[in-house]
Amino acid sequence: MFGQNSGLGQAPIQSQQLMLQSLQRRRESSKDPSEEDDEDEDGPADVFKEQRAPSEPPAKQVDAGIPKAGKDDGAQGMHDSADWMSDVESDELPGMEPGSPSLDPAQARTTRVRIEAFRNIPWQLALFGEALVASFQEAARLLSERLSSSGLMPAPQQKSTKLDNLLLKDPEAGWVTCASENELCKCATGHVRYGHRQKGWYTKKGKEEIACLLDKFGKTDMAYGMLKTCQCHDPPHREVGVEDLAALVQLPSDPGGRNEAGAAPGTLWKVIDELVAWIEKADSPQLLALSRVYQWMEGSGGFSKIGAAIAKAATKATLAGKTCEDGSKAELKRCPQYSLELCPAACGKHLDLQKQKWRTGPPKPISEECRSSGVAQLWSCDRTSSRVPGEGHAHATAQHVLDQSLQAMCEETALQPLWQTFLDCDFLDQYLRWTSESGWVEEAFVTYVAGVQDSIYALQATNLVRSIDLFSSKPVIVVVFDEQYIPPWQWRHFPNVIVYKMLPLPGKAVSFNFNKLRAMIASRTLVAVQLDTDQLIAPEVERMFAASRREIHSHYPWPMLPVHWMSRDAKKGELYSDMNFEGWAGQRTMRWGHAHPTWTYWALPFLADLLHERFAAGFKTKAKAWSIQVWDLNAASSDGLLAVIEDRKKSPRQVKYGSFMMEDEDMLNVGLWRDKATKEWCKFDLEWALFKERWQLDPKPMQDSKWYPDGVPVVYLSMHNTKQFEVTDWLLSWFARCHSFKPAKCSTSGKAPPPQCQEDSSAERKLRRRPHQYVEDMCCCMEPRLSKWIYWGGKWFDNGQAVPGKMPGMQKNRTCTLP
Repeated sequence: MFGQNSGLGQAPIQSQQLMLQSLQRRRESSKDPSEEDDEDEDGPADVFKEQRAPSEPPAKQVDAGIPKAGKDDGAQGMHDSADWMSDVESDELPGMEPGSPSLDPAQARTTRVRIEAFRNIPWQLALFGEALVASFQEAARLLSERLSSSGLMPAPQQKSTKLDNLLLKDPEAGWVTCASENELCKCATGHVRYGHRQKGWYTKKGKEEIACLLDKFGKTDMAYGMLKTCQCHDPPHREVGVEDLAALVQLPSDPGGRNEAGAAPGTLWKVIDELVAWIEKADSPQLLALSRVYQWMEGSGGFSKIGAAIAKAATKATLAGKTCEDGSKAELKRCPQYSLELCPAACGKHLDLQKQKWRTGPPKPISEECRSSGVAQLWSCDRTSSRVPGEGHAHATAQHVLDQSLQAMCEETALQPLWQTFLDCDFLDQYLRWTSESGWVEEAFVTYVAGVQDSIYALQATNLVRSIDLFSSKPVIVVVFDEQYIPPWQWRHFPNVIVYKMLPLPGKAVSFNFNKLRAMIASRTLVAVQLDTDQLIAPEVERMFAASRREIHSHYPWPMLPVHWMSRDAKKGELYSDMNFEGWAGQRTMRWGHAHPTWTYWALPFLADLLHERFAAGFKTKAKAWSIQVWDLNAASSDGLLAVIEDRKKSPRQVKYGSFMMEDEDMLNVGLWRDKATKEWCKFDLEWALFKERWQLDPKPMQDSKWYPDGVPVVYLSMHNTKQFEVTDWLLSWFARCHSFKPAKCSTSGKAPPPQCQEDSSAERKLRRRPHQYVEDMCCCMEPRLSKWIYWGGKWFDNGQAVPGKMPGMQKNRTCTLP
């Protein structure tokens, strides 16, 4: 994985060697192939098995990789990749036909020499595979080691139609992005589509230039509130061959490795000696086979799925025949699909928290507990069995605030299990690195996740974790809220990832997203930044910790949300007025906030009271009004929170279900307005597209007529809505490299972003073929964000203190807070 140091990077190589040995044994075995297939019918498909050529091509193909076009009036359709992906997961990698074009000896020798001379092959192709790699050279290393070293590279006499057929059946093949929403799409072929990768597309033909707007394509917005794009069908005019592999090796020597200081890596890619060694020995058909794999990955819109299929095969080959320590057969289906090591769950060490009884009595040493169990008890409502700071400890005040905050919920028997917090023992070393005997963490990012293995949420969480590893020296606490989700095995190689486990919420009366508040409380972090899995952080984000300490304290005990991109109380006719929030009729003290809060332990009483209110409304009879006692936090403004706790200043709150309780964001906003809180952050959780717009920004971003008529100051500290793995992976790759190298100047003039800033566009794909120029040109997209990270009123700033409260010509002072 990019950004790893050399020590961590060795682990996958050892696993690959084990896998190659396993593959070699299987090839030499005399076992009947059909019997081998039956060993694990539910396991991942083995795309690396040696194959016989098909007797005939598939009966049904789609011409040139283009799905059948809809009517020209823009009929909406969702392209289904299930059919072609089933072939990806079951078909084999192609060989070369006897008559395939070949290199003469001189050409092959030249290719080898160039690759040997320039051992780095930086590549921006995102591939989800064995180690969540993000570059073509990583993919090439993976493929070359697993295919060539075991003699599995297809022989020249095998046919090469497999890849061609897969590409023809892929409905995403040949589509490149030409514009984001509200921009002009130019498409030479005139075959354009508008929509969203996961939600569907409208298609049109005969439109060489068209505005990327819904009303130009259809009537129904298939992805309301989500960024749409326009794509042009622009298939390659020729086959990709060995000359393209040679074109990738023109970058001067790059030492690779990671900056041990922690913030930004030295480079993203390591020297690929294994690939060089293979190229030196490979004959022409083998080089051509590798180039066809390259074509497969680049030509497909679903390359992450292709990588996943490759990784599944690697997992099956690596772990086949492995047994547990007691000799029993490992249950591989319990491990993440991309694991190259046996996970504890495969050997029955995955405990069902629903069935596990919390052990009373003083806690055992955590290392001892992890030796006998897959999880270790951290803390719960039972203080005597919890790991808590002793009297006089620096964290004792924080624990006291937490205990008092949860007292009311801990008195309800039905709610007590919801606060039992466990450590996933796979992350014991990280836990011991970041906590003392108190069990508290000084500063951390906190996120939460659940769901089936290898889901979209798992992919999102992995990119989030990678961004934290690249751009921060702080830990991230991931709280898992079900029994299905198992963290990817690669996470264990990140020194700053800690995984906790808690019971899921019972039933469906309370939204899953209220687990966000549970994670915030249960993480026991003095100062924290909450992140959703569809976010990435940027290098300056650590400023939020000091800023949160400054703003959230004993006399202001509330979390702070960043301003949302829409006000949700816009006047009729204003943009997004149809999204206005009508669930609460009280007075609003600030604009609607986005549910990505920062907090300190002083805000725990507010969070606990809010959650108790939601539980009372959800787990008890909705037709009846219930009463709970909540802290009088307004009294803390003058007296301080500890005085409020000491004096037991509480008041009754009548609880009855209301529409503002549907989601965590709604309730956080209402709770803050109800307490007359006034602090909110300027917008630091930005749509990822705003990071690549160069100087071309709205002078009044996210403006509304009531709260921010002059626009909201935007702070480039994190990205949000990074749900599309391929796009996010691409963005994270070049974003990190730009921050590492920081090119001195931009090669293109003007303020508008150059064409290659459009992800997966024809211009960006062409630039990939010149890796020595890729970083320099792509970093133009980020100008001037590499040095100035705040934008307001048409001006850029490199620190919050330099931003005035009001600029000449503005209507009112800004009310949001800058870090």
